[in-house]
Amino acid sequence: MAAVRAVEGRAVVVTWADGVDHTIDVSVHAPVDEALFRQPAVEEAGVLVAWPDGSALAAGVLWDMALAQDGARLARWRTARGLTQPGFAEALGIGLAAVRRYESGASPIPKTVKLALIGHDALERMAKKRAQ
Repeated sequence: MAAVRAVEGRAVVVTWADGVDHTIDVSVHAPVDEALFRQPAVEEAGVLVAWPDGSALAAGVLWDMALAQDGARLARWRTARGLTQPGFAEALGIGLAAVRRYESGASPIPKTVKLALIGHDALERMAKKRAQ
């Protein structure tokens, strides 16, 4: 890990060594005291996030949490738009197995997929504005 900062909602934004950011809900694992929660630090040469009260999470644990939470967000995004896993896979031009891996947290969601979601939402907003 290269950096960490606390954000609203009892989450942290972890910046990994490759520059990728993940917002991770750590509410169950972090200090209860809000003042302490706001003070995470990267320690042990980037393999640990620690708080002043001694609470800590290892990079591997945070990575697993990020993948699982990203997968859940992807599944919520897909279902909110009425897409099935096969329909989503077809729309993106990827295999169904890939969608299942992303949603289960078994594989990281590629930036290209995340950008496609952003683009989809932007096109929907533009279409709604034109219809008004």
